[in-house]
Amino acid sequence: MRDCVAGVIERLAQEFSPVVDPETVAVVAQQCLRGLDAEPEPALPELVERLARQRLGDMPVFELTPEASDGPATGSSARLVVHRDLRR
Repeated sequence: MRDCVAGVIERLAQEFSPVVDPETVAVVAQQCLRGLDAEPEPALPELVERLARQRLGDMPVFELTPEASDGPATGSSARLVVHRDLRR
């Protein structure tokens, strides 16, 4: 990872915490950096930040929530809820 985007990763990790873990933020930023590799070096931090923020905001977020069931009352039944909009 280039040093020029280390600050981008830190900012985005804070912005998307605790919904997206820092490792995922770093992976997305690295993918964005590879995709923008032909761009001039001075422009990379801003371009990576914008692209990574968009991709992170578009990621589905999954949440397990308790669900009532006709089965035994073990509390083990849950349903998966998908939240799409991470942008604040």
